[in-house]
Amino acid sequence: MSLLLMLLPESRDGRVYSRLARLYSSSGQKAFAERTLRDGLGRVKGGRDRAYLLHALGTLTNDADMFKEAVKEHPLPHSYHSLAKSLPAAEALSVLSSALQACAGQDTSRLIHLQGDCHRRLGSYGLAAACYLEGAKKSATPWFCLTGLAAVYYEEGRTEDAIEQLVRCTSMEPRHSQGWLALCRVLEESSAPARARSKYLSAVRFYESAAAAGRVRRGKWPLVYASFARFLVEEGKGRAAVKVAARAADMFEDDERCHVVWAAVLKKEGRELEAREVYKAAKKGGWLKGRGHKKWGELEMDMLQYDSALRLFEMSMDAGGAEGLYETWAVCLWQLGRDEEAREVFGRAGDSWWSWLVRGKFELDRGNVHLAHHSACRAVTASGGEASEALAFWADVMERLGVKADTVEGVRDRSRLVAWTETEERAEGGGGGDYPLKRRGKGDFWDVEDRWGLSSDTLDI
Repeated sequence: MSLLLMLLPESRDGRVYSRLARLYSSSGQKAFAERTLRDGLGRVKGGRDRAYLLHALGTLTNDADMFKEAVKEHPLPHSYHSLAKSLPAAEALSVLSSALQACAGQDTSRLIHLQGDCHRRLGSYGLAAACYLEGAKKSATPWFCLTGLAAVYYEEGRTEDAIEQLVRCTSMEPRHSQGWLALCRVLEESSAPARARSKYLSAVRFYESAAAAGRVRRGKWPLVYASFARFLVEEGKGRAAVKVAARAADMFEDDERCHVVWAAVLKKEGRELEAREVYKAAKKGGWLKGRGHKKWGELEMDMLQYDSALRLFEMSMDAGGAEGLYETWAVCLWQLGRDEEAREVFGRAGDSWWSWLVRGKFELDRGNVHLAHHSACRAVTASGGEASEALAFWADVMERLGVKADTVEGVRDRSRLVAWTETEERAEGGGGGDYPLKRRGKGDFWDVEDRWGLSSDTLDI
């Protein structure tokens, strides 16, 4: 970093500013990183270097407008890629079509891969497969595209073809963590636990051997360990799950998710005090962020330590927050009988159907049936009528209000139908085309990012 700082005052090279900003960002100094990039934009007047700076700023600030500005300066494939990823699939395809023309002569395999992802999300499996195959031919890392092709096979119901393709990918490049994760998840979903367990073991043994020799990067490997631990819990092998989760936290000590998973497995085994110690050690090491503090707070709530939980929720907010933080925080205040504070925190929560459902249950518990009904209506509306829990709660509240029995029963019938549909989609591997790419199950333990990792943003371009 000192050499870069020496070069900075006179530099017109965007790469110097980008590299320094990356170093600042990786050490948690986001404000310095942004200031460095904006300083560079003030000195670098145009062309490819300026495009790199705009791309870096867009990545740092999550601002898609920066990617638009970047491609105006110079047609960078990775800027088009980031821009397309910020858009709905149909719009992204239009951008990608233009990008492939503008970036002719450059490596566009990443853009073709993303085209495949978009077609797959839209259910156009033939077009998706064609894109993945074309991308694999043009890419120096074809296993990423071929893993996407396996997802097409899986979603078409060709499970054995998907497995065969993923075995090929992991044989072609054993360091391909996304491929291992996908392979193990498909084997689980196809009711082949023995094969899944064998592949999980092969994956982690390979990683540890390669890591010891310095031949592998982190990639999605923490998620492989997290998914393996969850699988072992499902199999009733809690002690083995604890060992796998602890190993992951030791190997990837700066990855917050690994500590959260380790604590979750311990909690699942009824070892809450040990789970608390995991969080304490992670905090001492500086590895807990918004999500970790929130999860620790939830553990304290389960142990009826509500005041401790409140302090942790405040720490979570200071560290950037986490999904569902305000709802959980409000429930904690609710349990303490601090109703007005709970309402104030609920007011800071989002407009998701889940948020409105929790608010409604709070108001119903406090005897405010009309407020509960308002929240129930908002929950049903926010879900588009496709959340069985929201519908069931709406029916309960209407019954309390004395609404006609046939109306209440009609809503309950709808709730049961939606719940049955959700169950069938999971059983059939449905769920809007993403299942099991994102798996959600029961309880806190399932809130683990054990997705396949098929997105083309994992490519090293």
